[in-house]
Amino acid sequence: MLLESAEIKSSQPIYNRRLRKHQNLYSWVLNDDFMPILYHVDDIADDEISVGLYQSQIRAKQWLLKLAEKK
Repeated sequence: MLLESAEIKSSQPIYNRRLRKHQNLYSWVLNDDFMPILYHVDDIADDEISVGLYQSQIRAKQWLLKLAEKK
């Protein structure tokens, strides 16, 4: 199964979206003032705590807005 997954990831077929590599992933990080800041996952330091993993900035913002509406 691991070899199959690696082969699918290398060929990136159109209809198998789940196993494609995602180039841009974003996550929320709280700064010192407890304000959420959206970072590219490659830019997050190892000692920072992040919440969520999103494929686009729009989806990340939609999640944060839904969370705020619940409170």
